[in-house]
Amino acid sequence: MSESENGTRKPRQPAIIVMLFVGLVAILGMWQPLTTAAQDTSSASTCNQVLTQAQKNIASKCNNLDVNQVCYANKTIAVAYPDQGAVNPVAFAQTGDIAPLSTFKSITTSPLNLETGDWGLALLKVQATVPGATAGQAVTFILYGDTTVSGLSRIVQRDDTAGDVSACST
Repeated sequence: MSESENGTRKPRQPAIIVMLFVGLVAILGMWQPLTTAAQDTSSASTCNQVLTQAQKNIASKCNNLDVNQVCYANKTIAVAYPDQGAVNPVAFAQTGDIAPLSTFKSITTSPLNLETGDWGLALLKVQATVPGATAGQAVTFILYGDTTVSGLSRIVQRDDTAGDVSACST
């Protein structure tokens, strides 16, 4: 503050305006991250709904899966047959369909699309030899997202030979 000619003080208005402006900018700067966090929370609840649906489909539709079989656990799955010219040899187009792995050349699950609710999910039970498991024991695989497994038609369904799932990509 400065003194006028008669000895009274008058306030410095520009300094007060600058301090108010700096304070406002600081408050707005702290407020922005809170808005972003709220958006992330809404996506998480949608993902939780998707995971709940996946668990429900596997438990209710794929509970009778035998060794060297695959279950169509959720739309959208694309399959390739060893003989592409042949008519689809087994029904494998809707949730709950179960087919022998040797029927397919490859299986591809689609990525999650939160806007349409589409995503691919397949459950495979394969007689395989993997580290940490007894040789020839049944191993369960869950395919989801943008995933492809190929070489399925080469799986031999004999008691003395383990399955050969040769390639998998994500």
